[in-house]
Amino acid sequence: MIGAAGLVDTLEGLGVSLTVTAEGKLSVEPASVIPSELMGLLKEQKQEVIGCIHARAGGQNKTPETPEGSASTPNPARCFSGVSPDQTPVTPGVVAGASFAPLPRPLVALVQAAKVNSLNRPGFLPSGIVPNLSEYVLTCAALYACNFDAPRQLADLWAARAAAAS
Repeated sequence: MIGAAGLVDTLEGLGVSLTVTAEGKLSVEPASVIPSELMGLLKEQKQEVIGCIHARAGGQNKTPETPEGSASTPNPARCFSGVSPDQTPVTPGVVAGASFAPLPRPLVALVQAAKVNSLNRPGFLPSGIVPNLSEYVLTCAALYACNFDAPRQLADLWAARAAAAS
């Protein structure tokens, strides 16, 4: 089962805006794009989602995947290549020494939605049709994390976000 923070990220990835009204009620716009299974989870976890939104507004946003006390995330190229921390991995197509920024929050939310397979449908992108938008998003995110043609991957993720919202 997905937690409240993951649910908020997933819904934001679908282009849904979640806010808490002055009366403490949850406002969801546009609710029409939320799949029925996620709507059920939202109803079940409404109080937790409201708490998550309040925590994020207070600057206390922690992703559930980040271990407590961890100041940084590991370099994915090192995680999967068997390269020790004192070595520099050599990957074809990756510019050595190039740095890239973490994904913008809307794209992180898109990847969260793809992770739980909420985008399991065809996507109509400017570059063509993809049969499964979730798989496409996860592939682009993985390539971006490996710094493989990062500007292109970032552009493809923005296009996928637009396709997911339509």
